[in-house]
Amino acid sequence: MSVRLRAVGDVLLWTRSGKKPFDLIQHELQQKDLLFGNLETVLSEIGDPSQKRWVNTNPPEAGVYLKDAGFDILSVANNHTLDLGREGFWKTLDVLDSHGIAYVGGARGDEPPPGLVVERNGIRFGFLGYTSGMFRSPSGVTVSRLKKRRIINDIVALKDRCDIVIVSLHWGIENTYYPSPDQIRLAHSLIDSGASLILGHHSHTIQGLERYKDGLIAYSLGNFQFDTELFKEKVMSTMILSVDFDQHGILDYTVIPCIINDDFQPEVAEGQTRDAV
Repeated sequence: MSVRLRAVGDVLLWTRSGKKPFDLIQHELQQKDLLFGNLETVLSEIGDPSQKRWVNTNPPEAGVYLKDAGFDILSVANNHTLDLGREGFWKTLDVLDSHGIAYVGGARGDEPPPGLVVERNGIRFGFLGYTSGMFRSPSGVTVSRLKKRRIINDIVALKDRCDIVIVSLHWGIENTYYPSPDQIRLAHSLIDSGASLILGHHSHTIQGLERYKDGLIAYSLGNFQFDTELFKEKVMSTMILSVDFDQHGILDYTVIPCIINDDFQPEVAEGQTRDAV
């Protein structure tokens, strides 16, 4: 038996003119056994707004878009997950719970969240999520920080409970197209420690894929469903990463090139645009 994981980058959920964010891409997202993404918004109308340039929020009702798109697991370890403080974070988790969507990289309480184990077709997948950045989590909230030794320890512990370990990393430098040497070294270390797949995001751009030993590293999946007008340089390119696994690891992988249209909806790229992406 095999399992197909599809993974995408940053998801914001708001669109121009109130259009449904995933209407044009749903057919691709649902060709999977597991769908993973990075939720870069709070799903709440309550909470204490952060003092920052951009505060990413949506009403809780927007959670239905994630469910309808087929998301199974989302990372909440990123620099916008606390944009409405503890109340907003708790509400976001409530919304995901209500739609049956699992999450990694953050939890209620003051203890580091354990890895998530999900089984499909008899194969057990372990998911971990972390974010870089300098911030303090309020009491009653834990967001997993990107610290090499801790991640390695978590991978080793999780490997005892599953067949495949997948690590989500919100990291790197925004608006760059290549990972740093430190990122490359860290990713290699995580594969050496037992991870099979690294899913990176935060740069808002697509960065390279690397097949390293028996693992695969996606340094950045880019924006997926995002307001492209937030950036000086409108980056329209995005992608869906599709990886097939058996119990022993990666069987095959491919990329579905996509673009983000003027309504901030992702859609499959065609023709010369596809080649360019």
